[in-house]
Amino acid sequence: MGQIGHTIEPVFKPLGYDWRTATSVITSFAAREVFVSSLMVSYSVSEEDEDADTLLQDKLAAAKWPDGKKVYTPLTLLSLLVFFIYALQCLPTSAVVARETNSWKWAVGQLFGMSLFAYLAALAVFQIGCLLGYS
Repeated sequence: MGQIGHTIEPVFKPLGYDWRTATSVITSFAAREVFVSSLMVSYSVSEEDEDADTLLQDKLAAAKWPDGKKVYTPLTLLSLLVFFIYALQCLPTSAVVARETNSWKWAVGQLFGMSLFAYLAALAVFQIGCLLGYS
């Protein structure tokens, strides 16, 4: 997953996401709940750890880009929130759409269309925020 993350990071970096966040976004296509679990795996936090939530929060707060800037800023989190608001992100939903419309075209079109819209909306939020000095 790390190799995939480093490969796709340039696609997600304009949204403010590092490779760990990018891989978590990709794995969350199975279900949105998987996002946090993927972050836990990326940051080596076990659900069996005592205070796992606090440990993950601490690691997220300490995460930095190579230039020393924090990865998770309010602007990055707003971009992520906008992405998840608009992205379909659920393969079971796509399966239901395919079954109900009797066509995979609608399901695939919906998945890609909503993902593209979500990407562009998150991109606009992050880039405009950076231009306004909220990086």
